[in-house]
Amino acid sequence: LYRATRSIWVKEIIDLYNSGDKRIQYWEKENSQKRMRLYLRYQENEHDYVLVFEPASKQRIRFITSFPVFFMSAKADFSKDLNDYKKALAKT
Repeated sequence: LYRATRSIWVKEIIDLYNSGDKRIQYWEKENSQKRMRLYLRYQENEHDYVLVFEPASKQRIRFITSFPVFFMSAKADFSKDLNDYKKALAKT
């Protein structure tokens, strides 16, 4: 029920990302099943929300899930993933 009340965040975060909003962070990471996942994270003040996608084809992505991030350990994990992604991009 809690997730359902937050579902409006999905469209808003995608729209913010598409408009180049600096509050949205993007990175890619392979999951445990060796599938590439795409992440969008919205952070502003106490709001912290993540959207997860997976490529369906070269031109389409599939929405997997979305959720608010509450725990400090999860916030740190997502920040580390983003920083690792940025470092990997800088090396290429």
